[in-house]
Amino acid sequence: MFLRVIFSLILITLLSACHSEDYVVNTDLIRDGITLGPTQVTIGAGHPIEFPIELESANILRLSLSDNLGQIDLTAQLIYRKGDFLNIETLPGFTLLPDGQEASLEFKIDNEAPLYEWTVSVTKEEH
Repeated sequence: MFLRVIFSLILITLLSACHSEDYVVNTDLIRDGITLGPTQVTIGAGHPIEFPIELESANILRLSLSDNLGQIDLTAQLIYRKGDFLNIETLPGFTLLPDGQEASLEFKIDNEAPLYEWTVSVTKEEH
């Protein structure tokens, strides 16, 4: 009986891993006129991806995506990592449907902070 339970758990884990969805994200993240990161990426739900960027305050852009009952939550983080030092700035995110429609926002953390402009659209990757 114990072996059946273990086998069932392994089978369920394998099947759910095989059915994880990938999404194509078209993104245009601009900070004070400078484009950060790529303009199109494929992201699996729950599998954040990182890209090198060159800013004084950040050297990595991390994009994360989660699928919440068909709605996609997309977040971006600007990360400064040097040796043991780590600083993470999470930007406002999006909740949208994976139907290809664009969503955008503009924001500043305060009056002296840089202006961010972010436009995204998400579609399911065709297999």
